[in-house]
Amino acid sequence: MKKTWRNVIIISLILVVIEITATFILVHPYFETQLVYNSISEGNWIETKENYDKLSSTQMERVQEYLPAYAAWEARQYAAGEVTYEEAAATFDAINAIDESGTLYSTFMYDISKNEYVKVFRELHRVETSFDNTEIYTLRQTLNSISLRLDNSSREELLVMLLNEKYQEFLDEEISVDSAKSFVSLVVSNSIYDAYEYALVIGNNIDCVVNYRAIYENAKLCFDEEDYFTAMDLCSDIKLDPKDTTYHTLFTDLYTQAYDTGKTYYGEKLDYYVMTGANEEAVNLMAEIDLRYGDDFDTGDYKEDLAEDWQKACVELASDWESDLKANLAETETGEYILDNEYDNLKPDSLLLYDVDGNEIPELFLFNSSRADNSYVECFVYAYVEDEYKYMDYINVMNFCNTSSLVAFPTAFDRTVGEECVLVEFDGTSFTFDTECQKIDDVYYVNGYEVSDADYLSAQSKVLANINEKVIGNSKYSSLTDSERYILSY
Repeated sequence: MKKTWRNVIIISLILVVIEITATFILVHPYFETQLVYNSISEGNWIETKENYDKLSSTQMERVQEYLPAYAAWEARQYAAGEVTYEEAAATFDAINAIDESGTLYSTFMYDISKNEYVKVFRELHRVETSFDNTEIYTLRQTLNSISLRLDNSSREELLVMLLNEKYQEFLDEEISVDSAKSFVSLVVSNSIYDAYEYALVIGNNIDCVVNYRAIYENAKLCFDEEDYFTAMDLCSDIKLDPKDTTYHTLFTDLYTQAYDTGKTYYGEKLDYYVMTGANEEAVNLMAEIDLRYGDDFDTGDYKEDLAEDWQKACVELASDWESDLKANLAETETGEYILDNEYDNLKPDSLLLYDVDGNEIPELFLFNSSRADNSYVECFVYAYVEDEYKYMDYINVMNFCNTSSLVAFPTAFDRTVGEECVLVEFDGTSFTFDTECQKIDDVYYVNGYEVSDADYLSAQSKVLANINEKVIGNSKYSSLTDSERYILSY
């Protein structure tokens, strides 16, 4: 009986040994493979490589077969917040050490690094703007570490994306101007390529937006103070960034509101000016209305009510002055000479109204403004005669006088002149060259006759006796292209 039990025990031990050996033979390959995955999970790329190199070719094939799925699982772990960026980076360094395809690191880790770069950059900006200096150094070190895993192009693209994101937040008034500009400064300090240039552009755009937001507030204030012209001008002149969703509609709506409200307001104001005889104010207001409303506000009837007959005649001449002037010049010898030789130099571009004879109806002087400050100004002179402005003469005006006259320089195109002046008197219908004084090479002349120095001085005193301080250059005049307001407000 004892022998039987002994045989049973021996056989059982043999079977156990066989089972253990079989288990080892079957399990050992999986154990070796698991060591590879364990070292990957631990982020130890050296150990991962060593364990991998110990595998058989069949084991290596199985690892390579399952490695993409394992890499994808690790990426999901990071996305879910189960592992930190540092842990994910170490894991993918280990994967990269044995990845025979050479693609898993770039496929997964590149996106992880870009995501982490954006997250850390945003956090760095938050910390810098909150003046929490304790974290700044660590975050900058982290950012630099992540940058090593990205190429310049990818990093610049991320910074441009962040700039656009932050700029849009600023445009939508989700962040302050200080926050937006500090973000731009942070990008500038972390970039030397495309994002650097783009950040400068965004910074300039922010300044522009700040400027036109201030303009909007000013325009709104002008509207509230019933200065609708200025409100309209500010709204129409602004160059809006199309991305500014907040202010685009505001400027348009404010312009429309100012336009409609102003049309009624200025119409009533113009009625008041006309009714009270405030002609100059009415004329100035009509000019502003015409400029902004055009045909949408007809001021023709107001102008008709305001204008006296001479003003209407003057406006009519000013609207077609050149054809009238040339027709009159062609009728005289001096005029023909001017047309043939001097007209391009003397062609008028300005108009002066001056009442020479004091009858409250001014004479009209056409001249070229480039010569307005000369010692004398070449003028083509008109006077209101028989219900219209008629051409009188070509006069080189020096000074106006207190009497119905002016002092001029004699007309001289083809001779050398000396010290000269001539008194030109006006009788309401024509100008007469009365007394001409001339000194050439110490020889004195009066009206073309040689005289003594005493007679010359006497005649000269007569000419200059009544001059006033008014000359063309210090008088209020108007360009011919915009003369209606000037004429009607006289």
